[in-house]
Amino acid sequence: MKGTQMNTPLKLFTDPSALTRVQRSLLTRFLEDNQAHLSADAAALLTTSLNNLTFEEYCSAWATQLTCANQFGAPLLEALHAVEFLALPENAPILTDALSHLPRGYEINRDFSTLHQALHLWMLAHSPAGVGWPGSSDHAAEMEAGSSEIEDRKAQNPPPPMDAAETICELPSPISQPAPISQLPSSISATPAAPLSTPHSQLSTPADDPAADTDADAVPIRRLKPWMEPIPDAVALFDQVHDRALHYLFLPPGAATVFSLWPGHTHAVKAFTHSPRLHVTSTEPGCGKTTALDFIACLCPDVLRTDNLRPAVLFRVTHKHEPTLILDEFDSYADQYPDLRGLINAGHNLHGCATRCEGPNVRFFKAYSATALAGIGELAPTLAQRSIIICLARAPAGALRARFDRRHTNFEITLGRQIARWVHDNYAAIAACDPVMPPEVINRLADNWRPLFAIAQIIGGHWPQRLIEAFHQLQAANSAPHPSSSAQPSSITDNLLADIRQVFTDAATTRLFATYVVRALKAIPNRPWAQAFNGAKPITENRLSRYLASLGIYSKTLRVGAHVARGYLLADFHCSPLAPDYEI
Repeated sequence: MKGTQMNTPLKLFTDPSALTRVQRSLLTRFLEDNQAHLSADAAALLTTSLNNLTFEEYCSAWATQLTCANQFGAPLLEALHAVEFLALPENAPILTDALSHLPRGYEINRDFSTLHQALHLWMLAHSPAGVGWPGSSDHAAEMEAGSSEIEDRKAQNPPPPMDAAETICELPSPISQPAPISQLPSSISATPAAPLSTPHSQLSTPADDPAADTDADAVPIRRLKPWMEPIPDAVALFDQVHDRALHYLFLPPGAATVFSLWPGHTHAVKAFTHSPRLHVTSTEPGCGKTTALDFIACLCPDVLRTDNLRPAVLFRVTHKHEPTLILDEFDSYADQYPDLRGLINAGHNLHGCATRCEGPNVRFFKAYSATALAGIGELAPTLAQRSIIICLARAPAGALRARFDRRHTNFEITLGRQIARWVHDNYAAIAACDPVMPPEVINRLADNWRPLFAIAQIIGGHWPQRLIEAFHQLQAANSAPHPSSSAQPSSITDNLLADIRQVFTDAATTRLFATYVVRALKAIPNRPWAQAFNGAKPITENRLSRYLASLGIYSKTLRVGAHVARGYLLADFHCSPLAPDYEI
């Protein structure tokens, strides 16, 4: 929006009553994303405690700031006028037309005000692909508070529906046993699948989500065409995979062996009674977890790669397509949805299933699938017991031979196709194999490692011995104290915990909402929280939650006055294993 309209005073954004009809989290996210273009006074408002403001007071304060919007940066001013132009009553046909051209799978609630719809549309249009929109925890917390004003607003503004970008990919039934090569799929789509993107606040159970079957049909799953010729030297093939893993990744001893054999088991997953979860973890960001999943995904069949997944979609997708699940950022949503973790646990067993009541009927869904997960910190004990765990560390300067580039994966996909052909030709031998394993490999440990030992034994050569060495190396590493229990905190952890304790001290309370903690951290001078957090973008509630979770500190649902939201207790920071000597 240029020229004269840029100089026109805003109408809707300067009307407090109009702002109250916009979802609070949407408005806040828009302002936070444009913080660099705010005036000093307006930026200060973002760091003000929202716990002491009602939603009406919050909107009134912003309406006052937006009255003087000409002092804002040009990009924000242009955005405000563009959104308001769409939201004005006289431009309703333009807004309606714009909403009708959303990509398939996106939806904006037409029951909200036109200002909310226009702002939501602008955010979707100017956001990176695959980003979900946005959480409504603040709005939900206000609705749970129980005041009559909030209940009135609840009736006027129901929460928006889930927005998710999904594409249709019709698949034939997976091959349960080897078929002649002439019957194998004749095409491959090597384009990385776009992740499902579902706001955490919108996750639902199957009973609440009758459209989940449709969602399960509309997921991007990449097929992998087996190599056209037999593989004469399996040892050399898997040696290539092993070397390629070390080409891109800084790995602990034994990890490259697992990264080479685990994809082989995914091609023959029905030959085994159990499929080990592969958990790639670290204590901090930037250690190569996502790169590891990108690499593994090139080698596996029927890949569904996502950074977020609803339980209702998960078991329907697994039942229908039996994909290889590649789940990144698992730590960011796993603890909030126990059903999701339970379904992944069930998928460890060939006969695992999910049982759901749909009306008067009981329905069974197959849950068995090969699954790789990545995230910061440790898994819940039940899931960790079903996993082979690879803990990564940040690569020293010059340690990596090359950077993995998702745009250029022809070599890795060729390796995956060759693995697919080798498994196809040796499926009967793999299924019949009762591999020799170390004597200490029993019970669930044996369930987890037997598929890899079977693959290694059928490959032959040095691979059985290489896997025995990898097993002992990884078991030793995983039995050692977790890095998060070290008595020597890193500088970032030391500073962060100290600053959080100071935030509690300044607030003179023992419980604080996560929103307050983040804003208070950003307001501390000469600290990195407002500019970059651990080499990433400025600190947010999600980044703080994930980092603290790696230290064993988790947010809780708290009530402060009339408000309910996720937050932290001071007592949790007293007993942090990384800073036992801190006291307040």
